Amino acid sequence: MAATLFAAIRRDPSVPPDWTPYSDDDPNIPIRNPDGSTTPLDDVLAKALAPIGYARVEKLTYRADWSTQDVEQILWFDTYGNPKEFLVGDAGLRNAKAETFAKQCRQHYASPLILQCLNQESGKQSPWFCPLHFSVGSLLRWGLRSSLSLARCTPEQITTSLAPGVRSKLLPLIGDIRTSAALLDFLERDGEPLPWLISGTYYRAALVAYLAAKLGRPQEETKALLMRHAAFFANGIDMTRLTPESYIDHIVDDAEAAVAQAAT
Repeated sequence: MAATLFAAIRRDPSVPPDWTPYSDDDPNIPIRNPDGSTTPLDDVLAKALAPIGYARVEKLTYRADWSTQDVEQILWFDTYGNPKEFLVGDAGLRNAKAETFAKQCRQHYASPLILQCLNQESGKQSPWFCPLHFSVGSLLRWGLRSSLSLARCTPEQITTSLAPGVRSKLLPLIGDIRTSAALLDFLERDGEPLPWLISGTYYRAALVAYLAAKLGRPQEETKALLMRHAAFFANGIDMTRLTPESYIDHIVDDAEAAVAQAAT
């Protein structure tokens, strides 16, 4: 449907021939102040999030001050449109060692198509990106495409649309996730804001396998939990040599070996 719509737009003589639905301009757009001056969006968001405990680490990217060695929490934002005027955001959580393990599993077991796509994107991803994340805009009910229109927003209006929701809706969900055990519980849980239906990939399974092994959980318990979500793994793994069941066996064994090696 989208392709048909864009084709129709391009046939419309009132639309410039070089028009595209998305702009490649800097996502750090200027936000107009009441006095007519402008402030970069990054500065607006940084000021709005600082009292809540998020510090800027990169353009449009903010790290929670309560992050620990076990769990790092990141918020990042982007803008889209032509011109860019719609704000979207995501929240991610990660354990560095579990993430490294999951990426190794991806290299060993992911489908060739996924690996090809990842190779094409290699080097373009921010070091602050968390592969397991969820939409902040969806959680805060921002509207169409879980985005916030910034076309006529002042910095104060953006702060009002973001900060109270982060404080009242996001932090109660993830603010206390600061240990490996709490992160494992969050990843295993099948509910908002991260239901397995929309994010239950082979990658999430590998994170669970590693954290469970790190915490000393019996393998059979981990396998039983992952088996409940095995149907979600088929779209990501190399099905020419694996089944979802054999993939679970592999990553649980690999996680035990990785944790044992790290302890030596």
